[in-house]
Amino acid sequence: MKRIQFEILFFLSMLFISGIYYYQEGHFQPSGGLIIASILLVIEIIIYAIESIHKKYKKRTNA
Repeated sequence: MKRIQFEILFFLSMLFISGIYYYQEGHFQPSGGLIIASILLVIEIIIYAIESIHKKYKKRTNA
C-alpha cells in the first residue's frame, strides 16, 4: 500500500510542477517527470488489480 501512496504523491507533485509551469509560460507541455509518474502509477494500478484477481481466484479453487 505504501508503494501506491508513493506513486500517487509522486504523480501529484509532478502534476503540480507542470501546473506551475503552465501558469508561468501559458502553455501546457507535460514534462518527462509527469510522463514517468503517470506510467508508474498505471503500472502500480495494474499490479494491484492482478494481485486482487489472483487472490479471488485462489480462494475459489481452494474451497
